[in-house]
Amino acid sequence: AYETSVQSQGLSVQFKLPRPETVESRDRPSTVLIGQQTLEVQPEHLVVPALDTTVWVRGRTKNSTPWVMLPGPASVYFGADFIGQSSFADAVMPDQEFTLHLGADPGVTCERIQTQDLHEEPSFLSKRQSQVASWRVQLENHGAHPADADGSVVVIVREAIPVAADARIEVEVAW
Repeated sequence: AYETSVQSQGLSVQFKLPRPETVESRDRPSTVLIGQQTLEVQPEHLVVPALDTTVWVRGRTKNSTPWVMLPGPASVYFGADFIGQSSFADAVMPDQEFTLHLGADPGVTCERIQTQDLHEEPSFLSKRQSQVASWRVQLENHGAHPADADGSVVVIVREAIPVAADARIEVEVAW
């Protein structure tokens, strides 16, 4: 019947627990569960194939509790399924949006295949040369989790775009 209450006083927060807790005196930190809350999480799959073909899962959510979420570990579930552990490096204030990084999803594979690699040297009266590289990114779903009701997933693909170190070089991205 009792819940943890929170009293905010400027920059400090005091938690009133529903029952007494014993914290032993020792040289290591102690952890006391002050409450748990279910948050609405939007799962996202993300891959950056130019750097790593691993498909990562993260959850975007908002602290909808009246509590400041203190740094430390968090267990993440989608429905009844345990997805993994995440952690907070910094405190999360009420109504603050944040992202939980949940690790790799072995149910989705990514392959980056080079389909074109052309280099043109300067012609007789020109100093201009060009380099054209084309890539194909192929994703396969082998039972990704979390997934939509039909088993599909949306994967955000971020590709590295080359940046010229010399002002005389132009980089053009053709879709």
